[in-house]
Amino acid sequence: MPFDELGGEIPAVDFGSSATVAIGDNVYLIGYPGEVESQPEPAMTSGTLSRRRLAPCLGMTFLQTDAMIAGGQSGGALVDATGQLIGISGLMFTESNFALVLTAEDVSAVLAGLDEGWGSLSTPEGSGALRQSARVSNADSAGYLVTVTEEQPLLSVTANSPDGADVWLHIDTWDGLTPWWHWSQDEVDYIWDDLYALDEEESDLFSVDAFDDGTMESLEVSLWPGVYVVSTGHFSYTTEEIVVTASNPLRPLEDAEPPGGVLALGKAVTGALNHIQDVDSYRIDLQKGDTVRIQMVSISDSVMSLYRNDVLVASNDDAGIGLFGDGAEIIFEAKATGRYDLFVVFLDWVPGTYVLTLDLAATDSPTC
Repeated sequence: MPFDELGGEIPAVDFGSSATVAIGDNVYLIGYPGEVESQPEPAMTSGTLSRRRLAPCLGMTFLQTDAMIAGGQSGGALVDATGQLIGISGLMFTESNFALVLTAEDVSAVLAGLDEGWGSLSTPEGSGALRQSARVSNADSAGYLVTVTEEQPLLSVTANSPDGADVWLHIDTWDGLTPWWHWSQDEVDYIWDDLYALDEEESDLFSVDAFDDGTMESLEVSLWPGVYVVSTGHFSYTTEEIVVTASNPLRPLEDAEPPGGVLALGKAVTGALNHIQDVDSYRIDLQKGDTVRIQMVSISDSVMSLYRNDVLVASNDDAGIGLFGDGAEIIFEAKATGRYDLFVVFLDWVPGTYVLTLDLAATDSPTC
């Protein structure tokens, strides 16, 4: 039955406690995997609780089970034999044949925080404007949410710097993927899978950096209805103003971590990246001879780059840490006393949060 036809008070499942379930107990995963029906029936898989996995950097505990999570089933309920909710599904390791489910206690904590108005990711409010401007620092970017409708599939965007900086312009899906462009039935050759009406390469449709002399950059593409991210940045070593105009209203994605944050020895910081082109930066002060370990942990693919006086001195991707093993780690010996700049990005799964830690490499018990 459609949700809006239920009427009255809708019963909700009771939140239980994952602590009441022992290793080896039966658990049941309920969800709607791979559904295309308008009124699908829920699917249930059963398994056993095999392990509790603590992710201290994320401040979360995951339940490991062999109850399978199929595509589209993320966000489904994991219940015990009495029907009590003990977790929310989300991560599937297909090759190893197990799933990770966030505990009901951690889900409750997140919901309570949302009720209190806190959260790491900013949500744009209001209807937006057709013209927006932002001060963008070196290596960072400005991002805007834009909605494309079926009635108006054509999106036109321009970006330029009043000071003449060389700017670039991107269009991505809200979760960091390359968009699908909108085409008509008579533009598709179904035999040869060729969108013959398009003369441009796919990458050129959604990304542009055609000029290096401050000339306005522009993109115009027909898109399927949905929410997209328009992002822009520049290739200057200073902070520059960039003006973006579009055919559809632009809603700014506020950067929760403005440039200039500090990552100190023995400390951890939590941050968020709002879109695939977002970059966060942190200052690290080291003494000559310090050998340090920098870790970045997230459920997204994390990448770190460390600079000294704008020269790359270390970088890392996929260090084998974190839930998927694609967290980043840099072990580095400072060759000079002074300031170092750390830049962090995601290669997938945005928006998302991360935890950064900095410790002496010889520390037996790192912060994270």
